[in-house]
Amino acid sequence: MEQNQQDHSNQKTQSEEASPENPLNQQTAPIQEEFKSTINSLEEQCKQLQTQLQQKEEEIAKQKDYYLRGYSDLKNDMNRALRNWAEEKENLSSLILEKFILALLNGIDNLERALQSASQFSENSSSINSLKEGVRLTFDGLMDTLKKYGVEKIKTIGEFFDPNFHEVISQEESELEANRIIREEFTGYTLNKRLLRAAKVVISQEQKKTQG
Repeated sequence: MEQNQQDHSNQKTQSEEASPENPLNQQTAPIQEEFKSTINSLEEQCKQLQTQLQQKEEEIAKQKDYYLRGYSDLKNDMNRALRNWAEEKENLSSLILEKFILALLNGIDNLERALQSASQFSENSSSINSLKEGVRLTFDGLMDTLKKYGVEKIKTIGEFFDPNFHEVISQEESELEANRIIREEFTGYTLNKRLLRAAKVVISQEQKKTQG
């Protein structure tokens, strides 16, 4: 009997606690509502922050891609400019060197003609021999220097005529086959395998057959 009374008393207490009319529930209800509202507000703010963060990440990715493309284009432009500058510098250097050597070749031609003229004098003349030797040493020294810079004589005597390197000034009948160079009138030169000055030459032509 006492046990039934105790159970009935507990049920009554729990019913009173759960009842909306319970003064305690009435006091905590506003706090619970405010707490729920705060939680909902925080969740909404989190969603907004996540959206803003995603937008910023996308914007940063676009800016990074734009920067990388711009950097790549700038690097390519710089490399292209450097190549063009190097080529122009090389071409200018070659042009200056070519003009200098062409001017120098006039003096070499004079030395070469002096040597040819001196060979006509008597070999017994010591003064002539000394002069010839001096001119020869000067001529050889100049040619050695030019060779270091890529200057070479164009081969002529016995070679076939090549319009890329030879200039024909006349033709003569010869026992040699046609278009063979039989005499060099003016020395030609190349600079780094490119034509600097064509060699002026005389080439052979077939002998005319005599009627028997």
